[in-house]
Amino acid sequence: MKFFHISDLHIGLKLLNRDFREDQEYILEQIVKLAEKEKPDAVVIAGDIYDKAVPAAESEGTIMMISGNHDSAPRVNCFRGLLSRQKVYMIGMPPVRQEEKIEKVTLTDAEGAVNFYLLPFVKPSMVKQIVGVDENGNNLSYEEAIKRLLERE
Repeated sequence: MKFFHISDLHIGLKLLNRDFREDQEYILEQIVKLAEKEKPDAVVIAGDIYDKAVPAAESEGTIMMISGNHDSAPRVNCFRGLLSRQKVYMIGMPPVRQEEKIEKVTLTDAEGAVNFYLLPFVKPSMVKQIVGVDENGNNLSYEEAIKRLLERE
């Protein structure tokens, strides 16, 4: 299976009064051209899609995106149900209730099935209703919280 994995786009980044829009447009155009040439089965955009939690308003394969620590999880999650029908998966929020699971997207090619588990940026406090707390009632470490989230999958 062929897929592109990109992250930390930080769309809208301005640094020391320099606007990186032109540079970002160029890079994104190169990614699109490469995707048209290589025809990946999926494009995974793993976090920090935008540079701010509230961004400025400005392929036939599957596109998967998860929110990062700089993204507004509720905004990334906004059209989750609608877009997934178009093979565009924008996952902003991790599971927070027992009945919720990590979003799983299964793609199949000649070699067989590949599962992608789309877990956005998460803090142990966000998922403590699912993974629990330690023996003293404190939030788990990141490592233990993620381990428990994955075990239940």
